Amino acid sequence: MGLLKKLIKAYKDDKKQSQEFLAKVEAHQAKQAAIASAPKKYSPPFMFLGAPTKIGDMTQAYRYGLILADPIHDVLKSSFEAEVFHFDVEQIDGITYALLNGSRAGVITERCDMINDWIKRGQPFKIFLNSYTEGQDCRIIIVFYKDKSASYKHREQSVVPLSAYKGRARQEISSLLYSKEEVEIGEEYFGNDDDDVVVTYKGEAIGKVPAKIRKRIEEDNYSYAEIEEIVEEENDNGDDIYHPIIRIYW
Repeated sequence: MGLLKKLIKAYKDDKKQSQEFLAKVEAHQAKQAAIASAPKKYSPPFMFLGAPTKIGDMTQAYRYGLILADPIHDVLKSSFEAEVFHFDVEQIDGITYALLNGSRAGVITERCDMINDWIKRGQPFKIFLNSYTEGQDCRIIIVFYKDKSASYKHREQSVVPLSAYKGRARQEISSLLYSKEEVEIGEEYFGNDDDDVVVTYKGEAIGKVPAKIRKRIEEDNYSYAEIEEIVEEENDNGDDIYHPIIRIYW
């Protein structure tokens, strides 16, 4: 009888394990089915550069996020699956359509006057995908470009080489900069000296201005500043060094 009990117990244990295994398989299959039936989400791949910071002499001036009205889901889905993320526009009878691969994908109802103005002036703008969930909202971003310095060209100007630009973090930023990109000038603690007037790009320091310029900024401030050029130099070890030169409009 002892052997029979052991066999019965083993059978029950095996049956229980089989049921648990089947339950796990069914749960996994149900999860996969739910995932397959859920609306697919689309967004630009990681590191996708939706809009360049600069087009010719034009830099990003305005950036807006909005929802595409009357979306054509078949066009959106097929285009995004083909990794087409940039939109064109078509204006007909006062309506601004967003196009993907030449097909209408929806209607733009915001910033239409700006789009019209930019088209008339021949200035560039970019429209690209922010995010889209199949059958639901399509969120886009519009970036407008302009030559910001054009409105300051009649002002007095100074071309200023920066100092304190060789630090590693500042070099990483300067190596990516181009002429005409906007920079800001302001007081900030810089090292162990007194408060210096430093130049920043998107909040990150790239160098500081000389004392003569510092004094004038403290007295009169300035109207606008941009990168004039990035001069490539070489240090004693043969490494490239990027020296920012800025143009200040007073």
